[in-house]
Amino acid sequence: MRRAVVALAVGASLLLAGCAHQVAGTASTGSNVTSITVVGELLLAIDGSGAGLRDGDGCTGKNGFSDIHEGIEVTVYDGKNEVVGSSLLGFGTYSNRGCSFNLTVPLVPFGRKVYRVEVGSQGNRGKVTFQESEVHDGVLEADLIIRGN
Repeated sequence: MRRAVVALAVGASLLLAGCAHQVAGTASTGSNVTSITVVGELLLAIDGSGAGLRDGDGCTGKNGFSDIHEGIEVTVYDGKNEVVGSSLLGFGTYSNRGCSFNLTVPLVPFGRKVYRVEVGSQGNRGKVTFQESEVHDGVLEADLIIRGN
């Protein structure tokens, strides 16, 4: 597992980090793969963000994180900062870890060497970078975490 610290903003305690898991199987390099799917989770792990919520309840970001919600744009860039894919963030579900959103960006062109994933169009949360070598069986698993208090 690899973690990448990407941005510090909205006070000293906001952290956007990425975690890539290697999916079982062989790397897609050398195959006839022309596109990949970026899948993962955005975890909003903010102290007090789940006040009054129970496991499984729907949730969204609050206060300085109100821009994090279902339907916000998820964008994938290549190493030249060109958009190579986009989709919308899924429904938020609360657990003891925080508010979790699924993300899926299909049909991202394979062979770009570097992929950067960004949630939201404001650009204030930063991009998380993943390498082409982390793609396995046509899938890049990108788990993102926003931490704060």
